[in-house]
Amino acid sequence: MGLGPVFEELAKSTATVEFGEGDAKKNITTLETLVLFLEGLPKIVSGGRFVEGAQAGRGQTASGDPLTNAARARQKEKKISFSEALRRSRKSIPS
Repeated sequence: MGLGPVFEELAKSTATVEFGEGDAKKNITTLETLVLFLEGLPKIVSGGRFVEGAQAGRGQTASGDPLTNAARARQKEKKISFSEALRRSRKSIPS
């Protein structure tokens, strides 16, 4: 979400960044820098059911997240989109 325009703008740039020491020094573009950074991030846990056993029996959804649960309930009750329900729920749940 939103990375497309970032990649497009960085692809236009001719600026380089120098990494390494001695003979291992190399120049890479700002786009390559971002790509290497993103590739180096830890893997994101895939979606799915994470709550098992006792938690599942407490009336929580698979996410176990109070904000998500409140938004889903509000979505059903008000017959609105999930994003709108989430926006409204954020206002009602203390941080």
